[in-house]
Amino acid sequence: MDNDEFGMLPQEQRERILHAISTLAESIGNIISELAAELGPALRTIAEAIAEQLTQPPDDLLRDYASPKEWRIYKRTKKRRIKKKYRDRFVRRWTEQS
Repeated sequence: MDNDEFGMLPQEQRERILHAISTLAESIGNIISELAAELGPALRTIAEAIAEQLTQPPDDLLRDYASPKEWRIYKRTKKRRIKKKYRDRFVRRWTEQS
């Protein structure tokens, strides 16, 4: 028997343990790379949505930069282009005064 770093284990047991550890490390590496490949597009979509939310100020903040008439039109209109027109107007005023 060899008495070195691994204590009282025989050489063949040490080799089996090292082989099992290296196989486990390879398996974990493969799993992580597969997860990254699968979750990459989903994480990208989430990051883009968060970035969009950070660039567009919330309505509560924009309320201060709109007249009551404009705000009523903005909140009650159904057409997307009209909503966008008024929202852009409010954002422009917000950025000019900030």
